[in-house]
Amino acid sequence: MNTIQPTVDPAFSEYQSTRIAHWDEMARKKDSWRGMGRWYHRRLAEIYRFHTSSMSVLELGCGSGKLL
Repeated sequence: MNTIQPTVDPAFSEYQSTRIAHWDEMARKKDSWRGMGRWYHRRLAEIYRFHTSSMSVLELGCGSGKLL
């Protein structure tokens, strides 16, 4: 039986490793990072509450999901 091995692109592998390392580092910092600050998060919550007060909302891919 003859099997074909996939071609490995070294540049893509390096890019992929770099991106994985970046997002792993961001995940480690996530719990202590407050982003734009408390005022910003309160204002966003106010705006979202206004726009979704009579709706059911499904959040997908939203990180922690704390906002809505």
